[in-house]
Amino acid sequence: MGTAPVAQTRLRGWSLIELLIACTVAGLLAMMSLPMLQAALLRARRTEAMTALIQIQQAQERFRAQTPFYSATLGRGGLELPESTPRYRLQIELPAGLESTDHRALAVAQGAQQADQPCQILALVLSAGSVQQRSGPTIAADNGEADNRRCWGM
Repeated sequence: MGTAPVAQTRLRGWSLIELLIACTVAGLLAMMSLPMLQAALLRARRTEAMTALIQIQQAQERFRAQTPFYSATLGRGGLELPESTPRYRLQIELPAGLESTDHRALAVAQGAQQADQPCQILALVLSAGSVQQRSGPTIAADNGEADNRRCWGM
C-alpha cells in the first residue's frame, strides 16, 4: 500500500508587467473620477451657503416683526449673525436704504469654493413679499433658469 504522489502546487505571484498594468488601470480610474469627486464636493459645500441664507432670512423676519424694515447688517446692532462661514462671505443689501421692505442676502464663495464657477454667488431675494433663489458667477446673480435650478439643487 503506497501513498499516491502529492502534486506540487506552485505558488505564483504577479509579474512586474502585470503589476504595472494594474497600477496604470488604477491610476487612470482615479484620474477620471477626480473631477467628478471635486464637483460633488463643491455641490455638497453649497449647502453651507444655503443654510446661512435661510438663517439670514429667518432672522430678517424676526427683526422686521419688531421694526418696520429689514436690517442692513448681519453683526452687532443688526441680526447678530456671523458675516461669514468657512467657505462663504455673507452680506445683506437693501436696495432702497434702511426703510426698505425688500432685501437681498448674498453668499459669496471664498477660497477653494470659488472653483464652483456658475454658482459662486447664491442669493435669496425678497421682493414684493416673494422670496426668490438666485445664483451666478458674478454679484448680479443672473444665471438662467436651468443653471439656477442646478445651483440650488432643485
